[in-house]
Amino acid sequence: MNLDAAIAISGDSKLRSVTFDGSLLTLHLENFDDEHILIQTKVSALISDRSECRVCHLGWDDLSELDTQHGIWVPPRDFGKLMQQVRKGRQLAFGRRRSPSSGLLCVVGECCLLAFVESREQVIVLFGDAAVRQLGQM
Repeated sequence: MNLDAAIAISGDSKLRSVTFDGSLLTLHLENFDDEHILIQTKVSALISDRSECRVCHLGWDDLSELDTQHGIWVPPRDFGKLMQQVRKGRQLAFGRRRSPSSGLLCVVGECCLLAFVESREQVIVLFGDAAVRQLGQM
């Protein structure tokens, strides 16, 4: 399963656990069909507004709306646009090298967790029995 498939089936999920060791983020969700989804990825930066989250869904922000200078994502000069970007958590990308595969992995709902991922291809997604087996090894 890939990240797009996990996003598609993550509506009304329960966030069961989040672990972050400074570089590796692990998310365990249980969707509306009681199927387990496990996401693991290296992240460069993380923002979380609270630890408890009953209902949520996954998302991906490809950061395509951000301005760049010399291949680096930069904040907009206009204060209003800057505030719009900050409300979306995109300040995590400012000052980092632009890459077409970089983006924000988002957990959105009663909580908000945003993680800057250098490469979408680094995101490992396990579903169902494979996720349960991996969780048993952790």
